[in-house]
Amino acid sequence: MNRDDDMIMPIMPGTERSRSARTARGFIAAAAAFASVLSAQDLVFYDPAATANDTVAVPDAPVALTVHAEKPLLTIPPEFYAVNQTICPAHFAFRNRELVKRLKPDVIRIFTQKLTLWSKVDGKGKREDFVLSSKKGEYNWKQIDDHVQGIVDCGAKPYVALGFGAPPWLYSSGSERLVRPPRERFDEYAEYMADIVRHLAVEKRFPVRYVTVDNEPENVKYPIDDYVELVHLAKAAIQKAVPGVMVGGPVTGYATWEQPDGKKLSFDSSSRYLKEKQTPFDFIDWHVYATAPSVVMRTANILRDIYGPKMELILSELNRDWRYATAKDQATAISNNAGWGSVAWLIYLFDHLQRAGISQVHYFDLISNPFGLMDYWNTEARPNYFTFWACTSLLGRKRVAAESTHPSIGIIATRDDGMTTALIYNRSAADSAVTIRGMNAGSILRFSSDWYDANRSITNDMLRMPAWESAPASMSVPAGGFIVVRAAERIE
Repeated sequence: MNRDDDMIMPIMPGTERSRSARTARGFIAAAAAFASVLSAQDLVFYDPAATANDTVAVPDAPVALTVHAEKPLLTIPPEFYAVNQTICPAHFAFRNRELVKRLKPDVIRIFTQKLTLWSKVDGKGKREDFVLSSKKGEYNWKQIDDHVQGIVDCGAKPYVALGFGAPPWLYSSGSERLVRPPRERFDEYAEYMADIVRHLAVEKRFPVRYVTVDNEPENVKYPIDDYVELVHLAKAAIQKAVPGVMVGGPVTGYATWEQPDGKKLSFDSSSRYLKEKQTPFDFIDWHVYATAPSVVMRTANILRDIYGPKMELILSELNRDWRYATAKDQATAISNNAGWGSVAWLIYLFDHLQRAGISQVHYFDLISNPFGLMDYWNTEARPNYFTFWACTSLLGRKRVAAESTHPSIGIIATRDDGMTTALIYNRSAADSAVTIRGMNAGSILRFSSDWYDANRSITNDMLRMPAWESAPASMSVPAGGFIVVRAAERIE
């Protein structure tokens, strides 16, 4: 954890920030980065590990896999593979753009109200907050413009959460970190959101299609009826300013939502209440952090049951453990989010959330110690950096039917432009032999814990990736990891 005293801050050449960093010899204080945004008392507590990771027995014989290359299953949505970059300013988050581009994210999600950077200069901690609007009618557009431009430069589309919390000039009560405006000023907050969308989509012509009304209203501590009213006002103001944009919510976590009368609404009950009140969402957005894939799938099933098959569902924050407020919490979160057990967990969820018709899944997040696909100071890629890359870069978008004879082994098979490719993942604790029918394996790529441990370091902004090899006569899938198999020939 305490590596900030010997890690030189990675810097982006050619910027004022990089020149000042060279002069000051800045160092990253990674542990403080996320604790600066929220404190423990700001969050509605729930234990993401209360239900242990779903365990799967090791198979006692080779697992038979069958690929039906001529039988379409589904098309992976064009914006499915997404990631959050919600906290750090653009000059820091995208300082190594090639590593972000390599991930090929479809969408990158951001917050709008505030970005925070922590560093150490001459042995002293330094905090920089970049606030969008400190006074009514005044905007510091540069930071959000740079943020969205960075997303576009990385080949992704922006997804804009109009929050976390309102601007400080609307402060009424609650946490100063998560400003909740008084109900009588909701119209001002709605116009503020409309100003942001108008600026990005109309004035800057950024490809902004999805926006949400604030973020985690249960943690901003809105009474639920107040939030319903805010959505009505915000949607009207935003779509008057930019008619084509879609406005969603409620952006709630898998947590209880406490009301002024002391009643605590569950995720299920608050979701049903919002539907009963005809809250005018164009799409539904939610968050869940859980070590058990079954918990994640339960939330998706709840929302599908409530809203039916036609409503677009977007999981805008997904990881295994949200905790980070103390050193102990952060160590647990890093173990859960960045440990080897996260690999098969994520592929299983990509597999099944695609089957459930979820249109976007946003991994939380790109850069940070407790959560990131890369650590805060960009010296290490986490296991799911490679998982995410394999899904976006090695697989196609047109899934075909495939089946496995054992629950420990899963398979995602695609056929695009005549090429059949299969990503085969292992949820058990031992290497497992597999046989494949329906495709003639030509090449194979393996991702194991041993390979990862030997290649996790980012050195001189470079990262080694797994390589293709000729497929052996017999194949096995590493414990907790995956292989990708390509057919020997393309079929026209």
